[in-house]
Amino acid sequence: MMWLFKSCPVLMLAMALSACSTVVHIQSPVSQPPLVEKIPISVGVFYSENLRHYKCVVDKGYIAASWIIELGPASVEMFNLIFGALFEEVIVVDSVTSGFEKGLKSVIEVRLLGFNGCEASWPIFGASVKVAYEVILRGEDGIIIGGWQCRGEAVYGDSREGCSDKGLGLDPEGRYLGALTCVGMRRAVAEFIVNFQKDSQARAYLGK
Repeated sequence: MMWLFKSCPVLMLAMALSACSTVVHIQSPVSQPPLVEKIPISVGVFYSENLRHYKCVVDKGYIAASWIIELGPASVEMFNLIFGALFEEVIVVDSVTSGFEKGLKSVIEVRLLGFNGCEASWPIFGASVKVAYEVILRGEDGIIIGGWQCRGEAVYGDSREGCSDKGLGLDPEGRYLGALTCVGMRRAVAEFIVNFQKDSQARAYLGK
């Protein structure tokens, strides 16, 4: 039994270190769908691998601990709400090809272009967050009908209304990172909505 007692300090240390990684909660960037004209069409939506499961780690810097930012699931939830407001029916598909195999006329692909939230360094309260997505609309035979790159940035001093989270169990820096990420996401998706609404060619194709 002596090996058990000798290994306990090591085991306890490993458990303590693993417990020092805290998941940053990202408040839903869009609480209500935008008031836009719904296009009466069924579209497929494919979220790229680099977006769906995206998460990264921020080193707290001053102690042996870190925050984990799970941007992917929050982004998917946000875009699902937006697409639900834009189109009559939204079907999430496993790939662009599988969407057309289901008989859909159009498939939208969403990619993550960039996120610098996990490059934040101490002091965290001086950090800024940039988020960038790419949305691609494909028609039959996979032909690209339209594409939009949308970016959002949030900096210290920006209003974080609707994004502030009390985050029970989170320290102030973790809540700050989550709120800034939320604001950046919201600004990026707002840019997409504006540019999509302006794209007469894409809207004409979808409205056929």
